[in-house]
Amino acid sequence: MLRIFQEAERDLVLWDVVEEHLDEAAFACRLFSGAFDSPVLTLSDLREHDEKQLRAHLAGLLAPGPSAVTRLLQGELAAPPEPDPDRLLAVAFALLAHGRDDLVTLALGSAVAEISSAAQRACELAAGPAFDAWVLRQLDSPRPEVPRKRLLRVAASRNLVLENVLEALQSDDADEAAAAAACARLAPAQRHLFALEWALDHPAAQVRDAALVSALAHGSAQAFQRCRERASDPQQVSQLAMLLVALLGGPVDHQVLQHNLTLETHRHAAAFALGYCGQAAVADTLIEALASPDVRLAKLVGEALCTLLGLDPGQGGYRSARSESEPSSLPPLEEEDLDASLEPVPDADLPLLGKAAVGDWYRARQPDLAVTQRLLEGAPWTIDQAVRFLERAPLRRRHPIGLWLSIRSGGALRIDTRATSVVQDAQLASLVASRDEKLKVRFSRW
Repeated sequence: MLRIFQEAERDLVLWDVVEEHLDEAAFACRLFSGAFDSPVLTLSDLREHDEKQLRAHLAGLLAPGPSAVTRLLQGELAAPPEPDPDRLLAVAFALLAHGRDDLVTLALGSAVAEISSAAQRACELAAGPAFDAWVLRQLDSPRPEVPRKRLLRVAASRNLVLENVLEALQSDDADEAAAAAACARLAPAQRHLFALEWALDHPAAQVRDAALVSALAHGSAQAFQRCRERASDPQQVSQLAMLLVALLGGPVDHQVLQHNLTLETHRHAAAFALGYCGQAAVADTLIEALASPDVRLAKLVGEALCTLLGLDPGQGGYRSARSESEPSSLPPLEEEDLDASLEPVPDADLPLLGKAAVGDWYRARQPDLAVTQRLLEGAPWTIDQAVRFLERAPLRRRHPIGLWLSIRSGGALRIDTRATSVVQDAQLASLVASRDEKLKVRFSRW
């Protein structure tokens, strides 16, 4: 009798509507994932628009109950005909909401990269405490059910504390070693710092970068020296090293970044980094670069001035009247790059600011700026100011502040700037409540 009732219930479900919810959830996942690198959208925009739409369509996938899992979602995640990362992420989210962690963790071990990556991202964002306990048990097992690199990446993202990742740090698999290096940020320093400093010269860039951040969080002077070396290397561009030098270094270090503005290969990364140097002394250099014929550079230094000094491009007549140098006609077919990505570049959303107007604003504002303190949006760079910035700044400009908090507090303070707004709101509230206790850890300069 129960089976007859369940079959009748399934027949009442409008499956074409449910599948439409899946299509819309996939599109919402694409917007949601891309929003984190937006130079204009804020945490409030994420909460009220992209994330709100995603939650609404996931609710539609929950409406049919367990039958949605067996009839639609399970097959989509197990063996999609053409793997679509956004659709797979939506399916994984829906399965977690249905309480089917088992199916999502099974997908973590899939040989199809799109499936395992989607499952990993869903677990990072939406799994619960029971999943965290499962990850820790798996990492303690000599033969985990899924690749260790996936478990370590999820553990790092979810801020799980691991006592020993030395073996994984020395793995021949660069992805596993990089994930272990990220986890080592919260692992005991006395056990892991030597291995992290050894990994600073690892042949794989992702391992070097993860080791660099974790070693800095443990207070490694050697790691900061590597930052200086990489930021000043004229042959190789290290966006991370330049950003870390801006966040953690002093005026002498920032002169290197100003020099990098003159190098065609380095100037875009240097412009973004200089927004986080906290030194009003670099403002003249940035304002001068607003007149650059390189429109992308001009936009990036405008963004840096907003971060550094608090300029609001939406107030007053700060926008430039000059053209953004768009081509007047299509290039000849034989000259067109047919392999070029058609995805919009986030920098394109930045306003192009006028050198004269911004210069006048800065000269009027300059007497009120503190010259002996680091600045963030024109105010002294304190924890409270960093929190205010995290609450209101465009999403991509928040990532360096999250990085700064983690490193400066030795990992004690953390805001995951790529998490859902629900998670970030909770982390911000916790940060405000506990910052005084946790900041006794370390706020020195190398």
